[in-house]
Amino acid sequence: MAISTMTPVLAAGDGSGVNLKARRVRWTGDAVYPDGGSAIETILRATCLDQGLTPVALIPGDSGVYRPLLTETPATLVTAATWNVADQDTETLIYSLNGAADVTITFASTQETRAQLAVVLDAIDGIHAYDDGVQVTVKTIRTGPGASFQITGGTSNAVYLFSTTAVVGTTAKLVKVMTQANVDSQVGVGATDLSGTEFNATFLCE
Repeated sequence: MAISTMTPVLAAGDGSGVNLKARRVRWTGDAVYPDGGSAIETILRATCLDQGLTPVALIPGDSGVYRPLLTETPATLVTAATWNVADQDTETLIYSLNGAADVTITFASTQETRAQLAVVLDAIDGIHAYDDGVQVTVKTIRTGPGASFQITGGTSNAVYLFSTTAVVGTTAKLVKVMTQANVDSQVGVGATDLSGTEFNATFLCE
């Protein structure tokens, strides 16, 4: 199937009045690179001496085995339980992802530890979950304001203690670091040390 439609999003140099700026920069990787990406806007603005910069795209340069990618912020929710919890076999957890209808999880094993809960949640299409060493962190794969996650009920939330207020992604920009296998270089424990890597990229900014 051929591409049949395309919508212009941003233009520069065509008399449209859009002031698109290119900023080529170099940085050392985040020593505690978090799942989903590192915040970039504040340091980019300070480096370029321009507090009005808003990055809208990234052209990666030579960064060794990694490829930086510009993304927005996912919706993030974290448990507040006192671990380990009581046996949760046959108990339930109800959630809504990205505004869709509620889905009920019925646990089929004990689910007493952070690692056990993280495995079950990480298997859900559209979210990523991991044991961060203190609690279980859940993040949406979708990013930006269209991303949302909410625990809406279930008997297990009496012990997992997720907030029942919906969390929503934002337009705040992150730099996600991808491996040669095209996956996020964060390996599932909450953070990865990338301080031994020098990254090069050109940011296109409004």
